[in-house]
Amino acid sequence: MLPFVSKNKYAAFIALLATLVAVPASAANQQYDWTPFFKSWENACELEPQEVMFTSMLPDSETLALGSIVVPKKYALAVDSALTTTFYDMDGNLSSKGDANYFDTRFDVVGSYYGIPMASIGFVGGVGNGIYMPYFVLNANITDVRKTLRQKNIVINYESSEFHDSDMYGNSDIGMEIQVNDKDPTRTDIICNFSN
Repeated sequence: MLPFVSKNKYAAFIALLATLVAVPASAANQQYDWTPFFKSWENACELEPQEVMFTSMLPDSETLALGSIVVPKKYALAVDSALTTTFYDMDGNLSSKGDANYFDTRFDVVGSYYGIPMASIGFVGGVGNGIYMPYFVLNANITDVRKTLRQKNIVINYESSEFHDSDMYGNSDIGMEIQVNDKDPTRTDIICNFSN
């Protein structure tokens, strides 16, 4: 016991700590519902609600100095890691900043999207090319994610196994994509791909 704290206050403090520690992780994840934040992606990948977040995450275009995490206040405690940025060459091999063709910047989160646990939010961008892909990762396999989203009547424009149609000018429709996470096949990526 701390010498400057009364016995009753100390006991109350310990009881409070016990209740905080006893909250199951699934309950903690549910209090941060990211569904409203990413709802606009269902409308041809409308990114306006997330624009400040994704813009802040980007490395500086000239120096490639790392970006920062900016989320709405109600999600501030749902951020579960620092921002990490990895640079790659065009073949997908790790690269130094100076030799990079693209980058992947991301941070971990707690919470859910339509009740599916979320793992992270990220952005893949090109260094002097047209790669532009915001994404978030769900902590569930693609079969379960498909089932949940279809039950909610969420339109998935493209899936990893589907062909992307384009018009006579080579422009393809913009829409939410779903695919198996390339680093962990038990996770699913939700992507808005604006690359050209």
